[in-house]
Amino acid sequence: MIRIFALTVFALFAIGAAPPAQETLPGGARLAWWKDDTFPLVDLAIVFPVGHRNDPAGKSGIGELLAAVLERQLGERIRPMGASRAVQADEESLSVGVHGLSSDAQELWLALWSVVSRPSWEPGTVERERDRVLDRWRHLRDSRELLAGLAFHRAAFLGTPYSRGAVAGADELRKIGSADVIAHARSLMGAPLSGAKIVVAGQVKDAMILRQTVLESISKNAASEPNVLTPPSRAARSGGAKPTHVRVVDDGPGELVSLVVGVDPAALPPIEGDRVRVAVCDARMRTKLHELLKIADGTRCHLEVHKEASRIAVSVATRTDLAVQAVTEIMALLASPPTEEELDRAKRKVDGAEQIARTTLPGRVSEWLASQMPVAPAVATKPAWSISAAGDGSVLQRVFKKGGYREILVLQPDVLIRTGR
Repeated sequence: MIRIFALTVFALFAIGAAPPAQETLPGGARLAWWKDDTFPLVDLAIVFPVGHRNDPAGKSGIGELLAAVLERQLGERIRPMGASRAVQADEESLSVGVHGLSSDAQELWLALWSVVSRPSWEPGTVERERDRVLDRWRHLRDSRELLAGLAFHRAAFLGTPYSRGAVAGADELRKIGSADVIAHARSLMGAPLSGAKIVVAGQVKDAMILRQTVLESISKNAASEPNVLTPPSRAARSGGAKPTHVRVVDDGPGELVSLVVGVDPAALPPIEGDRVRVAVCDARMRTKLHELLKIADGTRCHLEVHKEASRIAVSVATRTDLAVQAVTEIMALLASPPTEEELDRAKRKVDGAEQIARTTLPGRVSEWLASQMPVAPAVATKPAWSISAAGDGSVLQRVFKKGGYREILVLQPDVLIRTGR
């Protein structure tokens, strides 16, 4: 998913709509600079155009482990300065950033660059982070919503570079050792840094000195060996889930079911703007779906947008006996064109949020970074719905069969978590 770099550590600087000052550095990296003297604070970040999709086949989770190593080591390096860090890995990119006093800008950059270009690989470093990720992964078993979401993601993005997600499964993650992560880090951090974005935002009193320091760091890196990145991993192509197909995660007895229903937005009536589409979806589901089902909890719409594939989905928890009715209503609400009133309300809501975002430095930086991520144009297709449900497997099988579903794939939570299947 194109997750706009989470500049959550930024203070909210009020600025105008001016674009950043930009220049291309040796090796192909681009420097983007937003200068603002409102507060004596600065943010520095490097955004690499390599994400989970570039994890080698059979070794998904390498990018997640590298991000965890960098986050921990960066935190240790900048702690004496009272600074904070933000490290985020997603399908398309890896973002590593720091936030602190503008008077520490030089030291913050050197700390950031040192950790990114030469992380410590002491014995046990990768293994400790791997155990932490595995522990979080095991806890997916505690949430039906997460289990349904995992099953949905696997089905919805089957045949694309995104079906594995951050981690394909615990079994695959356990096989990753220090040598794998080190090799991945060297290929990522090696020269040239073509396509990488270096972001400076906030107050920098000695801007020329900081710029020279950045240039020296990048120039030394550009003199090293070229990086060889792993091409995106792809699963076998598939036509996608049919409307009669559903994945059921058998999570044991219970009266409630967690559902996720989604489709490629290109197969739906056109709506201008991703945010407007999500706003229309949210409004419909929180009103009409609740009215129809009488019992619905945690209803939300979410949109995953990648370079090569996109999906819009609706999550909801309801009574198990209402599962088929809920799926039918969600599909109908997603597939029907929005009314003028719905569009007007959604646009006003989105416009208001965007206007607020554009008055802050984080909003401007995030908007710019998002614009730098190319997305393949939408191509209209026949609806290929992906449906997943987590709950009482035996009851759900009966409910869906009675509702006309003939292809019901039953998944066991432990197996799904271990293997991703």
